[in-house]
Amino acid sequence: MGVNLLRGRLSGLARKVITLLTACVVIGVGAFILLGVSPLLQIDRVEVHGLHRVTLMEVEKFLGVEQGDSILSTDAAHARERIEMIPGVKEAHVSRSLVGGVVTVNITEHRPIALAMTQQSYWALVAEDGTVLSPGMKLPPELPRLSGIRAAGVPGSSLESDSSSLISLLVLMSPEMIEEFLALRLEDKGEIAGTLKNSTEVLFGDNRRLGAKVVSLAATLGHLEKLETKAQLIDVAVPSVPKVKWAQ
Repeated sequence: MGVNLLRGRLSGLARKVITLLTACVVIGVGAFILLGVSPLLQIDRVEVHGLHRVTLMEVEKFLGVEQGDSILSTDAAHARERIEMIPGVKEAHVSRSLVGGVVTVNITEHRPIALAMTQQSYWALVAEDGTVLSPGMKLPPELPRLSGIRAAGVPGSSLESDSSSLISLLVLMSPEMIEEFLALRLEDKGEIAGTLKNSTEVLFGDNRRLGAKVVSLAATLGHLEKLETKAQLIDVAVPSVPKVKWAQ
């Protein structure tokens, strides 16, 4: 008799606990829904910083939220992943503030360092990691044109591996040196050559010791500038002994 009574009391207690927990869940869900639709917890504005070539329209499209949406349902991590799918975006950071209902997006864009041909006479922007940043353009901005490599693909894709030595060389150059180059090309046997905007030819040789070759070229160009003269050819294949053929 005592055992049955105890069992009955425990059963009743269990039902009360389950009922209480269910009520808490219902109240919590209801509160979440109410808060989610409350004007106090809606997105009031979206701030985007760091745009240069990427457009605000692109970011808004990939962000997937807009003014009036619930800020509680905004998943910052997923929003960041979506934005980083934009070809020109190198890195993104998304944060939300319940105070004021502000979603903030900070963008770091890829830096275009070269042009690669997509088809005859059309050139696409290429980033420092080989990412293709744009469709082919007939009138692209002034950047070194890469040749001797496979054609560039669609925006967001990467250049083929045969471009790696040219990209690595450009990454080692200062922005000022990159501006001096009209073109870089991969020649037979994998040797690298380039043409400066003043028509000087530059021979880099193979893809070894590229950093030393860039330093040697910078020193040689600086020396030529002091002499106020122009070279027809600069050979830094052996960086410790650069060779210069003077212009006629």
